[in-house]
Amino acid sequence: LLEETFSKISSGSGLLELLQFGEASVKSRDEPPKLFKLLDMFETMNNLWPTFTKLFCSHGCRHLQQKTRDLLKMIVQGAHNILLELKVQIEKQRKVPPKIDGSLPKVSSFVLAYVKHLVGDFYGPIMSQILIIYESWKDNNNSNTNNNNNSDGNAIMVKDNNATNISKKNCDRPLSRAVVKIVNALVFNMLEWASSFKEEEPVLFHLFLCNNYWYLWVNFQISPGLKAMVGEKWIKDKKQEAEDHMSLYMKEGWEK
Repeated sequence: LLEETFSKISSGSGLLELLQFGEASVKSRDEPPKLFKLLDMFETMNNLWPTFTKLFCSHGCRHLQQKTRDLLKMIVQGAHNILLELKVQIEKQRKVPPKIDGSLPKVSSFVLAYVKHLVGDFYGPIMSQILIIYESWKDNNNSNTNNNNNSDGNAIMVKDNNATNISKKNCDRPLSRAVVKIVNALVFNMLEWASSFKEEEPVLFHLFLCNNYWYLWVNFQISPGLKAMVGEKWIKDKKQEAEDHMSLYMKEGWEK
C-alpha cells in the first residue's frame, strides 16, 4: 500500500512532465550551441541519479525509471550526433571560399572558440563521459547483437560510474579523436581556400596562410585542453608554418 501511494504521489508531482519537457528540448533542432544545453542536462541528471534511484526504486515507479533512461539515452545520442555533425558542416563550408583579403574566415574563429569551450575544465569531462557511454553501446552491440533495449538503457549510468575509474588520458581519448578530426577538417578547408587564389594572388595566399596558422598556434598554445590533444609538435609545426608564410609574404610583397 505504501509503495502504491508513493507511486501515485510521484506520478502527480510534475516529474513526468519535467522529463517530457526534457525530451522536447532534446528533439529540438540540432545546432552547435544546443550541444552545451545537452551537456548541462546530462550533468544535472548525472548528479541526481543516486538520489533518483533511491526514491524511485519501487515496482510502481517503473514508468518514471524508463522515462528517465529514455531521456538519458536521447541526450547521449543527441550530443554525439551534434559533435559528429560539426565536422560535416565544416567540410560543407569548403565549397564557400572566404573573401580574398588574407583575413581569418569567420568559420575558423567560430570553430576554434567552440572547441576551446567544449574541451574546457567544465564541459570537457562531461563530453568525454558521454562519448565513452556511446562507444560502450557500440561495443556491446558488436559483442552481443542479441542484447535487448532494456539492457542498453540500464548500461547508461553503470558505464557512467565506471568512467570515474578510468585514467584521465583514456577518458579523454574519444573526445581527443573527435576534436582532432574537426581541427583537421578546418585546416584542410584553409588549404583548399588558399590554393584557389594562389596563382592570381600569391601575396595574399601567403598572408592568408600566415594569419590562419598563427591563429591556430595562439589558440592551441593558450588552451591546455587543446594542447594536450594535438601535442607539442603539432603546435610548433603550426607556428613554423606561420613564420614561413610570413617570410614568403614579405618576399613576394617586396618583389611586387
